Amino acid sequence: MISVYEPRHDLLSRICRRTTVLRGQKPLKLPAGKAVVSFSFDDCPVSGIDNGVKVLENEGWKSTIYVSCGLFEVLNHLGKMMNADDAIALHKSGHEIGEHTFSHKDSTALGLRKVQDDIDQNQERLNALGIPASETFAYPYGETFPGLKKVMGQRFKGSRGINHRVHVNQVDLNQIGSLPLYTNKVNEAVSAIKKLKKTGGWLTFFTHDVRDKPSAYGCTPETMKAVINAVKDSGIDVLNIKDAISMFGGTQ
Repeated sequence: MISVYEPRHDLLSRICRRTTVLRGQKPLKLPAGKAVVSFSFDDCPVSGIDNGVKVLENEGWKSTIYVSCGLFEVLNHLGKMMNADDAIALHKSGHEIGEHTFSHKDSTALGLRKVQDDIDQNQERLNALGIPASETFAYPYGETFPGLKKVMGQRFKGSRGINHRVHVNQVDLNQIGSLPLYTNKVNEAVSAIKKLKKTGGWLTFFTHDVRDKPSAYGCTPETMKAVINAVKDSGIDVLNIKDAISMFGGTQ
């Protein structure tokens, strides 16, 4: 049986997560009336590429893939992971290759210095593949702390978390909220898209595997298509995460 890592959920850990959201911020005001959706894929399983990224490509949309080079070709609960050639092909196709650390370990367990070293190792591997420095980052498991947020704010345009949030008036670029694109969350996803059309703002999605029998952290191809169709029907613009930040006026 494949072991699946779970961050701590004790009371102290839950309190720390709630307070971290309020600290180490890099606020960016969002323009009124403008609505943008961004799709992102974490790690990334081959099924996410075949049934997610490439389906977005068919609509002329680009996504953000948060790559952990240490996971290349690993077989785990998400299925078979991408390899180096996949990362190169995604970059050449115009998708954003974001930073996700080399080892994909919980940042709160590693500490600030080791997280930075882990990022450096990942970036060196990506650079060796001909992929330029990543402009955005995603915290593995969504785990972070105020000191790390501040350092990431100096290094990246934005850092995406997994707090379930649609940004309407303002976004913390050091901990961008994101909604899970999971099979059991499709109604919430479609509802958020419809609401975004009315309010304006920025909605980012994240997922992992996209297959007929997905993990608890992924979705089916039918779920992916349903969300894509909801975005198409809304007429909302789709941008990858770094381009959305630039469009909103964010700078590193």
